[in-house]
Amino acid sequence: MHGVTISRETFDSLAELAEEYGRRPRLRPYIAEKACDLVQAFAPWWLTAEALAQASRSGTPPADAVDPARFTTHGLARILCLWPTALAATIERTAPARDGARLLRDACVLPVRWVLGASRPVNPLPDPLAQLAETVRCELREVGLLAHGQEVTLEWCLGPYRLKSPIEFCDVQLSLASGFVPLASALIVAANGGEPAVGVWSTGAWNAEFNFCENVDGVPQKVRTALSFGAEHVFVPSGNYHEAAREAARPEQVHALAVGPSLDRVLAPLLVAYRAEPPANASYEEKRAYYVYTAEYDPSRARRYYDRALLEDVAARVTQRMDAQLCSLVEGRCALVTVASQSPGVVLLAALVFRPCRIVLVYDDAQAAKQVNDELRQRGYSNVVCLRLDEDHLGTVRQLAAKINECTAGLPVIIDLTPGSKSHTLALYRAPVQRAHRVYLRNRWTQPSRKGARGIEDPDTMQYVTVTDDQ
Repeated sequence: MHGVTISRETFDSLAELAEEYGRRPRLRPYIAEKACDLVQAFAPWWLTAEALAQASRSGTPPADAVDPARFTTHGLARILCLWPTALAATIERTAPARDGARLLRDACVLPVRWVLGASRPVNPLPDPLAQLAETVRCELREVGLLAHGQEVTLEWCLGPYRLKSPIEFCDVQLSLASGFVPLASALIVAANGGEPAVGVWSTGAWNAEFNFCENVDGVPQKVRTALSFGAEHVFVPSGNYHEAAREAARPEQVHALAVGPSLDRVLAPLLVAYRAEPPANASYEEKRAYYVYTAEYDPSRARRYYDRALLEDVAARVTQRMDAQLCSLVEGRCALVTVASQSPGVVLLAALVFRPCRIVLVYDDAQAAKQVNDELRQRGYSNVVCLRLDEDHLGTVRQLAAKINECTAGLPVIIDLTPGSKSHTLALYRAPVQRAHRVYLRNRWTQPSRKGARGIEDPDTMQYVTVTDDQ
């Protein structure tokens, strides 16, 4: 396949073909084929699905039927920009064709990808795009979202095409400022070893001087184009949200980026959506990596993912690390005493590890207790007794112990000192419960990969240890 020269004449020719395509239905296969020959590797991104189907009827299908809607590759970024003025006017004029057939999509898509390491692209980028890539790299390094010294290169991402000569953009002014957000988010995902979610698109400019996300032009056209590729989520600047939402069939498809006050805050929801969640049958390592990554940008979402997709894997690994004495108590041969807190996952982990025949849930927050109890029942733990500290005559440690002894009915008891406040821990530690083994979940915290981010409890280091009087 030969190279492509994208010039003003190319876009003028596209305008003529777009006009002809709308007026001459019988010639559409021929016109679409000519358009594919003209833009070659960009055909799947620029032509409508209907036009690509017409071209395939001529016997020379474009681009070997690559489907960009499902096209995914490491570091992929899709920049949405407006067509040159004359071509945009033609597209607008031919939009209400009698049968709705159109040659070109509403906006121009430039598919590129980030490659880790320093390399020389086979097909050099046009100067404005290369300059934008350098701006993105510098800004991410400046704010700590990309490590200094980490080399990354932007190149064309054209699927199965292997062009033997460069793609040249000559005398064409495309506004690329709105490409900052998709390029920045794709680079962060690539630098962290992630794969992009193909259903997430974005557009937005960044004002580095005043630290805010700027509105961009042509948002309706860009949103319509993203949706035509099967986009599930489209992120736009906050000021463009309402005009973008009017183009979506469902409001939840469009999301507003924060205005500021920092680049990491603006990109956070996009980064979480952009890195695809691992499938249910993914390995523990893949799930853990996604959890650790997500926690840096959206801790609450990461916690929900942990409870839903990772908790049972973690429980199995924690069980393997337990000493023989604790292992002898599991599998329905013990009662578990724990505290309802704002982190249900801690209680659920203990239940999954020790598999008790009865659970005593101590609480002083009724809402937290209900949430934890509901979670336990969903996982099959129906034998749950709830003890409220400020009621049930549990004002003293001895009263608490007497009630626990009554509830556990002579069973070996595991008292988890991990959840709850310090007062909860001290009360349960001091309570003279019969046949009690007190445990605590020990772990280390992860080292965040970016400046300003907080670490999280590392699932790989979690281990229940027995608490004795001398500890």
